[in-house]
Amino acid sequence: MSAVLPSIVPNENAKARYALAKASNRIFARVLDSAIVLIVAIGISLLIVATDQSGIKAALNLHQTWRYFLIALLATIIFTIYFLVVPYLTNGRTLGFLVFKLRIYNLIATKNFFVNLLKREFFLWIIVAIANVILGIVLCAMSPNDAHIFLTQLTLASNEKTNQATIAIFQVLYAIATLLLIFVIIHMCINNKRRCFIDHISDTVVIKLIDVSGSDLQPTANPKTSKSRRNYGLPGEIIAGAENEIDSL
Repeated sequence: MSAVLPSIVPNENAKARYALAKASNRIFARVLDSAIVLIVAIGISLLIVATDQSGIKAALNLHQTWRYFLIALLATIIFTIYFLVVPYLTNGRTLGFLVFKLRIYNLIATKNFFVNLLKREFFLWIIVAIANVILGIVLCAMSPNDAHIFLTQLTLASNEKTNQATIAIFQVLYAIATLLLIFVIIHMCINNKRRCFIDHISDTVVIKLIDVSGSDLQPTANPKTSKSRRNYGLPGEIIAGAENEIDSL
């Protein structure tokens, strides 16, 4: 299965029209998506914590440490469903992308779209998800008191000197994930071809669908009229511009 843009109906003037998505639209869509999944994940986590003897007021000091692993596992499942399964089933859309009229497009139709989505998301949240699940396993194996000390050390809320090596490993993992996210955002903003490195490694492109009945029609701005330009087989009419010509990918 691969993302497929709306096909053109013969003998009709209306066409699927699109441009490369701007960095601002991609960032805002991602923020909206992240807010949605975080609200759901936090809500479920609070329900899990609330059923422990410690209650929500002592969330970092659970009496039953297996709950740490359950929270991490469920959060990972939620992110997986939302950022991998949902766009795979909807041909490249999430709620945030739907609001901003964006879509992830598979440039090479023969490549598996789910695998490409997996490549895209690996640097954005999968690293953090893996670290969280491993952290949940580590905490589950500890006593409640040791788990509490470990968490306070990890969040820099304690000066304890125990488990320093393990703490350092998790801090490095989270630091790497944060730096990668910052790099993706910066690269997306400064790259005038509108494709950052996660687009290249996953053979995808993020496009913005344009309302065919809107006032943005530019009948003369169609790179398909030039044989020297490439359109990667995308159907419909491409809205060209100095900063977002799809043939300049």
